[in-house]
Amino acid sequence: MTVTCAVVRPGADAWAVLPKPFSSRRQRILGWLTGLLGTGSAFVTDRGWESLDDPGWFGAFRFIDMMGIAGVLLAVAFSVFGWMLGRKAVVAAPLVLAFAAVPHTLDGYASAPVWWL
Repeated sequence: MTVTCAVVRPGADAWAVLPKPFSSRRQRILGWLTGLLGTGSAFVTDRGWESLDDPGWFGAFRFIDMMGIAGVLLAVAFSVFGWMLGRKAVVAAPLVLAFAAVPHTLDGYASAPVWWL
C-alpha cells in the first residue's frame, strides 16, 4: 500500500471566495462594550458611593476584599483600555468580569448577579 501526499496552496482568488467573519473592529467594540456595561451596571447596583463613611472602609481587609478590589480595578482598567486588545477583547471581557464576579458572589454583594450576567 502506497500513500502519496501533496501540499495544496490556494491562490488569492480562492481565498477571496471564502466568506468573511465579523470585522475586527466590530469584535473589538462588542468586547469593550461588554466590559464597560458590566462594570457600570455593577457600580450602580452596589451603590458604593452611599457607604463611604461606613466603618468597613477602615481597618484590616480580608483576602476576599482584596480579590474584590483587584477584580473591580481590573474591570475598570478593561473598561477604559479594553479597546486596545482588539479581537482579544471578546475573550478577555468574560474572563475579566468573572474575576470580579467570584469574590463578589462569595462575599454576598448585591452586584454579584450583575457581574455574572
